[in-house]
Amino acid sequence: MSKAHLKEFLAQSGALSTGMEEFSDGEQKLDVVTSSEPSVDHEVAEMVESKIEQDEISRDTDTLVEAQESLEAYMDLLSEGMENGGISAQSAAFMRLGMERFEEMFGLEQPLTPSVEAFGGSASQMHSTTVSLEALSDTLKKGWEALKRALNALIKAVQDVYAKATKASAKLEDRASKIRSAASGLAGKKPSSDTIEIKGAKRLFADGEWVGENVDLVRGLMEMMSKKYPEAVLRYVNDVANAVSKFDPTAENADAQIQTILDLDGVFNQFPGSNIPSNDTRFGGKVDAKRTKIMPGNQALYIARPNLTEKGDLEGLKSLNGKLIVALMEAPDAKKAPESYELKVGKPLDLVQSASKIASCAALIGKMGKDREKIDKAIDELLKAGDALKEKADKAELNEEQKKTVNAMLRGLVAVQKLLGTGLNGAVSYGVSTLNAQLTVVERQIAAYGESKSDDDGE
Repeated sequence: MSKAHLKEFLAQSGALSTGMEEFSDGEQKLDVVTSSEPSVDHEVAEMVESKIEQDEISRDTDTLVEAQESLEAYMDLLSEGMENGGISAQSAAFMRLGMERFEEMFGLEQPLTPSVEAFGGSASQMHSTTVSLEALSDTLKKGWEALKRALNALIKAVQDVYAKATKASAKLEDRASKIRSAASGLAGKKPSSDTIEIKGAKRLFADGEWVGENVDLVRGLMEMMSKKYPEAVLRYVNDVANAVSKFDPTAENADAQIQTILDLDGVFNQFPGSNIPSNDTRFGGKVDAKRTKIMPGNQALYIARPNLTEKGDLEGLKSLNGKLIVALMEAPDAKKAPESYELKVGKPLDLVQSASKIASCAALIGKMGKDREKIDKAIDELLKAGDALKEKADKAELNEEQKKTVNAMLRGLVAVQKLLGTGLNGAVSYGVSTLNAQLTVVERQIAAYGESKSDDDGE
């Protein structure tokens, strides 16, 4: 998967969790239950804001990974130039265009390469090429520390989203319980209108079908993400951390050790999805990908992993960042949803049941926050494994290929960490905001009973 696709997926997961103002097309929610508590919408909006900030940090982390890979490519060019007496002034000029961006990204006070003029003569070309190669090598040695700073910032953002999602789900559960009580008091009444118009209805359609009252779809996703998924990912992350901490780049069986890491699964095979449609080419080649059933908003949860066949594949380690993905994405084959929907007002008992299901599902999301301690511990072990590998590599005399392997493995830890962070958070944010939209539908129906008369009034 290309970096552009990866960024698209991250942006998509942030765009899913829009505020209720989009769903209600600017209308205010009808407060059918008097409450002194802050609006659920306010809590959801804060969660969404934090999720967007998390995605921005995640994209910055991807950019850092991409920058380090680019520096390695520049080093290869410089090494080739060394064999031919150094690179030319023209080549140095093109290289400077890319270097300026990386110098700013890494916060370097000195440029990575001398000025273009320094590559003027044959002797100067060789000297300047050597200086450039040494500067790039020194910068890449600090790559893991830069990645750790980025990952720690991302971890903090992930924890913030979790905290706000837990708070929003608690408010949502409380609100749904009060709505359920209000619906219980409608026995014997009829609505003033048999139907109501739902604007922004496309958010609650799935593959052409109205699912605004189908809480079970969201609950199924939340049950998977609160039970099977964390267990599988925690096991996978711990296995990766253990293997990386023991990896010896100088060992004769280094290739076999790499393949052991690439063969670790625990996530993909336990994902209860189906293969993606053959016309969905967003994942590119050499990738296995599955998805859940289509859910509200024509979204599906996708999981993708590199499909590797070569033993000890260095490119396989590199591909972890671009092809190891868990993200909510739009299902391109889903039927288009309408902008508005004429909904038949439900019976009081149906509204009671819908509110009860929403309250129960919100409670389930709230419990997911309790897994944070296990997740934080697993991520901490992953970073320690990276530290152990980096320390081992610094003490060893590695050739260039071995250095590339170590750097690729360290960068691969970024994608592994995201399985416990951005992937899980995307599903949680989606669940909270979708349940909030479904609760609004229940409220709208209860409001239709507001000016109604009872069955005894002859209506």
